[in-house]
Amino acid sequence: MWHLPLFVTGNIEWVDVFNMIGGVVIYNWLYHRSGKSVLLVMIIHAMNNAVSGEFVSPMFTGADSVQLAWMRTLAWGVAALIVLLSQWRWWTMTGKGESPEKANSAR
Repeated sequence: MWHLPLFVTGNIEWVDVFNMIGGVVIYNWLYHRSGKSVLLVMIIHAMNNAVSGEFVSPMFTGADSVQLAWMRTLAWGVAALIVLLSQWRWWTMTGKGESPEKANSAR
């Protein structure tokens, strides 16, 4: 809901919904793997906004802006896919350090 006004006013493209999904995966992984550091996630998010929102995006308009949004989404998507696949065991672990399959079979 936080980003909804940006979509409505046309400040960001609708394709950025997928960009945000990739970002959520990366930010969650970073948060948990950094000892739950909100500061680190905030710095990465601010850096992303500064680079893509303040410096790069204003250089493009129209179809070029949409293409840039797709390229940014592809980059976040690939990064999220790499994190998901390379850390699959970590993503599927329960809080007790055992996989969900083992936890369910023990019940």
